[in-house]
Amino acid sequence: MKKNQINFKFKKILLLLDNFIEKCYRDDPELDECLKYSGNKFASYLHEGIPEIDLENVEPVVIDEISISLGDTEDAYRATFSNIEAYGVSNISVARVRNDIETYQFQITYEIPFIKV
Repeated sequence: MKKNQINFKFKKILLLLDNFIEKCYRDDPELDECLKYSGNKFASYLHEGIPEIDLENVEPVVIDEISISLGDTEDAYRATFSNIEAYGVSNISVARVRNDIETYQFQITYEIPFIKV
């Protein structure tokens, strides 16, 4: 793909995203709340996907491998699971946002109420 094609596609995505997110302004005294609202507005589309920007349904999320360990001794319980399909991730919501707009740093806390594997 040529540079001009990439720039065009990126601009198209930005214009289309305008329909799926809320605009927030850096001088807004409630910027954190605006970012939270905008994140939740966008997250509400994740279950179905957004074909206009080539974003497919996010489910299932495939986890290549996950290991758990209970205890520190040799006889502790250990298990490794492979090729896990997780459902429920599209029910994500933004619970909290803290920003430092001067350094462009954001701390975002997400909640996923239930994940089924």
